[in-house]
Amino acid sequence: MRTGTGWDGDTLAWESSPQRDDGDTGRTVHYLYEPGSFVPVAQALRKRPIVLHRQPDWRQREYDFDQDPLWQTTMPPQAFDAIAWYHCDHLGTPMELTDPHGNVAWAGQYKAWGEVREERSEWAKQVGMSNPIRFQGQYHDHETRLHYNRNRYYAPKQGRYISRDPISYAGGLNLYIYVSNPIELTDPLWLCSRKLDNVLGGAIGDNLQAHHIIPEQVWKIHKPFFDSIGLGDGMDKKENGVLMPDSEAKAKRVGRMLYHCGSHPIYSASVRMEVLRIKNDYREGVISDSVARERIVVLQNRNRKMLQAPGTLDLKPKRLD
Repeated sequence: MRTGTGWDGDTLAWESSPQRDDGDTGRTVHYLYEPGSFVPVAQALRKRPIVLHRQPDWRQREYDFDQDPLWQTTMPPQAFDAIAWYHCDHLGTPMELTDPHGNVAWAGQYKAWGEVREERSEWAKQVGMSNPIRFQGQYHDHETRLHYNRNRYYAPKQGRYISRDPISYAGGLNLYIYVSNPIELTDPLWLCSRKLDNVLGGAIGDNLQAHHIIPEQVWKIHKPFFDSIGLGDGMDKKENGVLMPDSEAKAKRVGRMLYHCGSHPIYSASVRMEVLRIKNDYREGVISDSVARERIVVLQNRNRKMLQAPGTLDLKPKRLD
């Protein structure tokens, strides 16, 4: 059986399977995430496959807007047959799915490196709902029992990737490592921010995490804008990074107010809105590319100062959220 998928940047937007036999209808599942992150919020299921339009082979002739069927077709909204809501832990790993009545439809018990024991309710079995999402950015393949992490596969039983790190030794000496501590760290883009960590002078075992001031997902979504103002290769440069304590204990030791542990949807959403304002002013001709670039630099410098704020004796360090 062939399953089709649709992607929104680096996140899985939907998967669709055709009819398998006479008693089957096929199915399509849509996935929603916290803005600018890999943390799932909900999944919606429809008991029929997505119908994709047949496209002309534009490789054989010049593209013609007027002959492109995608621009000539209007698809009416389709009702969903089932909706479920995700409940995730501090790292954004799905722990439960609940149905519209608040009952647990799916639950997972994880081992340290991602192996999971799953349970589904009768309702979930009846409507055909399950959960393939594992650690951030990972999709569980039931046939291979591996986790698809975009350009690499992760083996949860072994706790490592099965292919080399595509950024080679820029990601560290171990080319197959997931993260050093799966209880506190994630690797949604299968690169673990090692490139930025190296640029910032980080070291294995220093209990510091390389944090992108403008988050990776935000940068990737708006990459054409960054390219147009001359910052296209700046995502992993030191100007867009800061080393942050990876735990409350480390933050106390180094005298910091904030520490980095897992996803930070509130921070990412805030930065995304600021980048969008600058981008809109640039697209509307209100500011030039040089002014847009300056405003991005101001945003980076201001947030770096905030992220490095010193702690105080009367307040315990806070997790960046």
